[in-house]
Amino acid sequence: MTSRPETDWQSENLVDSFQFMLDNEISTDVCFEVGPPDGPTVNIWAHKVVLIACSPVFEAMFSSGMAECSGPEAKVRVEDIDSDTFKELLK
Repeated sequence: MTSRPETDWQSENLVDSFQFMLDNEISTDVCFEVGPPDGPTVNIWAHKVVLIACSPVFEAMFSSGMAECSGPEAKVRVEDIDSDTFKELLK
């Protein structure tokens, strides 16, 4: 996680504010468990509202009623991408 900057990060532009929130897991509400089926996983936290606003795929996923995608802290398993690539996808 990135430490809080000395300046008010909320007064920066919206993109930078969302990036700071993602990097610091502020108000995240979905956890992606990323890794191979029989290997170690990395938990990557994100914001459903931002994902829905930026991707029709995430909109469909979070609007489908899937048990994994509902609730205040959804958990979604992702097996076919490495964690560093997935983090870049979220940015």
